[in-house]
Amino acid sequence: MLGMFPEAAYSSLEIQVASGDRCRLYTDGVLEARNAAQEEFGKSRCKKFLATHRDIPAAHFVSALLDSIARFSGYNSLRSQEDDMTLLVLDFQQASWLSTGI
Repeated sequence: MLGMFPEAAYSSLEIQVASGDRCRLYTDGVLEARNAAQEEFGKSRCKKFLATHRDIPAAHFVSALLDSIARFSGYNSLRSQEDDMTLLVLDFQQASWLSTGI
């Protein structure tokens, strides 16, 4: 909801990244996916998933996380998601032009 409230104050932060670092951005639908008992997937399940899947390629990571959420929540062709889920995974690699001196 960035930009929807003209009176909102935003801050910025710079973070150094290195080759091999990964950035994950996601919407609230990832954490708020609920199962039949109305339990949320939540931060703790997400953190556990992140810890056990940190070394797989970004594309496989996204598929595995969405599959894990679907299994937890029971989402399938008969039971659809309640909220949208957007997930962006960025893997940082050393720029080839830096290593070649161009």
